[in-house]
Amino acid sequence: AVAYLGWRARAASGEGDAYIYEHGLSRETLDMGDQLVRSLMRMMVHDYEYDGDDAAFADEADSGVWTPEAVFEDPRTWMLCKAALCAAFVPQFVHCRAGHFITDANEDVHGHGSSCNQGYKPMANAYAAAGGALPSDWLAYSDSMKLTRVSIMESTAVAAPFVLLFSKSVGETPGAQGGGHVDFDGWRGALAGGHAS
Repeated sequence: AVAYLGWRARAASGEGDAYIYEHGLSRETLDMGDQLVRSLMRMMVHDYEYDGDDAAFADEADSGVWTPEAVFEDPRTWMLCKAALCAAFVPQFVHCRAGHFITDANEDVHGHGSSCNQGYKPMANAYAAAGGALPSDWLAYSDSMKLTRVSIMESTAVAAPFVLLFSKSVGETPGAQGGGHVDFDGWRGALAGGHAS
């Protein structure tokens, strides 16, 4: 997300390609994310009469400028940004367990050496059920490659609700004493206190 926002800010001043080259980014991935963000903004502006300061971002003729500072200082904007990334990359999610990335096929994958999330460690989950619940940390990623091991490329850390929001199939199995499980797109997560983890 920081790469996308930095690229948008530099592209507004005509230096987008230089930014991509400096940071070894994928123009196709950035363009795909940009198209999705703009289409979501257009829907908010036209269908729901959104008129926030960033409404001009929906207009192709006026790209507007989103800076990392503007996004990270407003939690609502950051949440929408993560939702847009998840929508673009679904079903390419891995969850983090004990410092490892695990696919829905229980395959161990790694962050690519050039990824800022290469050494990512899961954060504590206040809502996780005791004893083996999935952590709330997930990565939405753009692509993977296999050389000696499978490595994921550009990625953004997201919480379980973002993954659930864009899952194609979601079902709940209530537990005998509260809690239970939620099954979604080949994953299973524990429910504790009404929250998926």
